[in-house]
Amino acid sequence: MRKSLTSRAQEFNRTSAAAYAAFPLQLERLTVLLVPTSDTPVYVAPAVAEKLSQNIAGVKKAVTDLSDLMQKHGWAGLANKCEYVAGTPVNLIALKGNLPGIFYKSCTKEMRELFVLDHELGHHVTEKGIGGGYSSEMKESSADAYAALRHVQRFGKDTLFIKKRGNIMAANIVLHADAAHYTTDTIHRALQVAEEQDVSRLPLEETAALAGKIADETCLNAGTAIKVRNAYLPVNRACRKHIGGVSEVVDKIVARDSTAYDLICRETIAVMRAHVSDADIFEAGSRFLTGHSSWMKFVKKHAKTDSFYKDALDFLKKGPSASVPAPQAPSVSQPQALSVSQPQAPSVSQPQALSASLPPRRQGPAGNGL
Repeated sequence: MRKSLTSRAQEFNRTSAAAYAAFPLQLERLTVLLVPTSDTPVYVAPAVAEKLSQNIAGVKKAVTDLSDLMQKHGWAGLANKCEYVAGTPVNLIALKGNLPGIFYKSCTKEMRELFVLDHELGHHVTEKGIGGGYSSEMKESSADAYAALRHVQRFGKDTLFIKKRGNIMAANIVLHADAAHYTTDTIHRALQVAEEQDVSRLPLEETAALAGKIADETCLNAGTAIKVRNAYLPVNRACRKHIGGVSEVVDKIVARDSTAYDLICRETIAVMRAHVSDADIFEAGSRFLTGHSSWMKFVKKHAKTDSFYKDALDFLKKGPSASVPAPQAPSVSQPQALSVSQPQAPSVSQPQALSASLPPRRQGPAGNGL
């Protein structure tokens, strides 16, 4: 049975409280909002609790505004080091209360909700997860490494959710031209580390430090990010032209809309064919198509009657051409076991109000939307 909103809020509260206890400097003003279904925060740090309790109307307005913003962009979650809520500067996390998606078992929706929360916490508590002039790729890798390790600590390393999660993140760069959230290598490496060493009882501080090391090792470099993103721009453009924005694309995929599936599969395979000699580009498409079984089921079903998909199946089985080696990103094969050290607390600067033109640090829509 699905958990009620109240019980989920209680679970989010416990998770947030534990993070606050472990990272009192980074999360001094932590405020976690569940949108659009809750008028009161699911967690508020003591430093801001009284001020927010005195302006409930302001909190309600913040929930409404954040809900509209997240719906517009298709974000599953949002983290910002300094956001003003009801006139009070807070370390913000906002979570979408009812995440759409394709789920293999009833339990995986809870897993995904907690993954999103842990991801947003990861932005705040890892050394390079937020601010500091780090690349978007590094911030997202740091947050996803932390979320993956926390998933293993909660549920173990063998859940279907976490085994699929890495490849599912390829949807960000293939469908949405979002290279920052293409964190497949990071999540795969986090699981590999969990195989190599017992991470189940690591304190949260050590978990954040380990996540930072994983991100340093696996973060997509700028050259590869730009190359792969640009290669899949035709898929993104086709989706925007024929389906709509991120939210509309997610809705069509969740609904198993055959027209949308056909468009996306054909466009993705066309890019893979055009770049068959580039392993990075081919692999991103392959990861996307194998992330959810629904994509390959669609291809195999239509291969029985459609020559395009019959040829596509043969093409996908062959893999990228070895005749022209692709430019290699930094190798992450045969990695050394990672040691764990205490992370440095990020410096705390005077909070500044966000410009209306500068969106807060947010969690990517596709990786958490499908």
